[in-house]
Amino acid sequence: MHLKTKDGKYLVDVKRVNGYPDAFEREGAAYFEQFPFLITKTIEKRGGHFKYSPRNSVHVEVDNRFITGQNYLSSKSVALKIIEQLEQK
Repeated sequence: MHLKTKDGKYLVDVKRVNGYPDAFEREGAAYFEQFPFLITKTIEKRGGHFKYSPRNSVHVEVDNRFITGQNYLSSKSVALKIIEQLEQK
């Protein structure tokens, strides 16, 4: 999220990125205070396009070699997409 490429742009710049969105978090919960950043806002501020599906659903975004999943339910699909990418090389 905070990584930059050789040309100084954020790694997520103009990429479709998926994850567990800020909208699904409980802002009043004690754990929320421990977050160092909010993923949706930070990705968008860095030029990325944050995508997500309804809570508890599988969602994977593939943007070239950039592969992200929304939650633990997406793990298998993310792994299969990674394997697919590796087999294409």
